[in-house]
Amino acid sequence: MISDTNALRKDLGKRPFAVDRSYRELEDLGALDEVILLWSGRFETALKQSYWWDLCLCESGGNWSMKGRYHGGFSFHPRTWAAYRSKGLPKYAYLATPGEQIRVARKVRAAQGWEAWPECSRRIGLL
Repeated sequence: MISDTNALRKDLGKRPFAVDRSYRELEDLGALDEVILLWSGRFETALKQSYWWDLCLCESGGNWSMKGRYHGGFSFHPRTWAAYRSKGLPKYAYLATPGEQIRVARKVRAAQGWEAWPECSRRIGLL
């Protein structure tokens, strides 16, 4: 469960809570509380505090279900989605959850850098 939480925090652009001193110092919110918050429908709230949300807002207006020439919150080209999606993910980005789209976007960023989204990356200060 902790490794899953740290993976989710990484997807959101946050450091794992085990090394995030500022988070551990909060007396009223421990690691278990974080797990409960992250996995109890608060993903959207946590996401809005990350650069992935800013990128999604720029690329698709925050529409994770966007269909057209480009799909999903990050405006994936269907060939890009097919090349980077993991086995078991939906065939099209617009059918994937925000978390699934972020996981694929992280792979795209690792391979192509922020240049994969040149205009929006510049606009929000990632380039």
